[in-house]
Amino acid sequence: MPTDPLAQRLRLAIVLGLLLLVGLTALNLLQAASGLRKDNARSLNHARAMIESAINDGQSLVKAARPLAMGRCQDEQLALRDLITASPYARALYVLEGQQLRCTTLHRPILTRDIPRGPAGNQTLILARHSPITGQTAILYRQPSGDRTLLVELDGFHIFGALQAVMGEDNLFFLLGDQALDGHGRTLPAARLLEGGQRLQQSEPTAHPYRLVALNGYKEVLAFAWAYNQENLLAAPVLALLLGLLTFYLRGRSGSPAASSPEPWRPGSSSLICNP
Repeated sequence: MPTDPLAQRLRLAIVLGLLLLVGLTALNLLQAASGLRKDNARSLNHARAMIESAINDGQSLVKAARPLAMGRCQDEQLALRDLITASPYARALYVLEGQQLRCTTLHRPILTRDIPRGPAGNQTLILARHSPITGQTAILYRQPSGDRTLLVELDGFHIFGALQAVMGEDNLFFLLGDQALDGHGRTLPAARLLEGGQRLQQSEPTAHPYRLVALNGYKEVLAFAWAYNQENLLAAPVLALLLGLLTFYLRGRSGSPAASSPEPWRPGSSSLICNP
């Protein structure tokens, strides 16, 4: 019995194997992209709730400290320190009058130039790269009160710790002005995240001037697929190889339809026609 030519069998086996590999890989990546979007949405909402708690606490602290901050520092410093001690998020309170530091809850001297000021204007939140307390990143809540300005320094760990805790990877960022904060407390230009066609998911708008974004590009989809769908990704080339081998084997069997089909008649052939 004649069989398929070797090259034809090999070509068909390769084509079918590649089609299966591409199809399974595309399906896995589509599932990963959908899963990443859902995971990002949950993480953004969770991080937003944690960060809002810290900022709202700073806002409440400023409201409680405003009457005390209007008096003399020597008279009210102890009461201000009690407010900071009761706060789970605040590290220090600074009272400025113009460009001068009038009072602080710190137990050591501090220079006015060491206090992060942020951009000019009435922006309520400041992303400071260098805390005068820890030397790390900090978030300050600013509120003017008459001729004085109250600054509450929030522990930066509650901000970037929220980004890291809910994802466990470098995918969420806190954006404030032209700066961004990652889950390790490092700052970088916000433009670096927003340029280059990077696909982003953003949190719901808040009453405070910051944004939370999650990366959702091809690199993140691949990383998510490898982390949560690794078995299927590894199974795809194995299944494609098995299909190719099976196709190659079946096309070469003498009993296969292609192998057992008679050779078509052509004019001028030497086939004998027997009359009854």
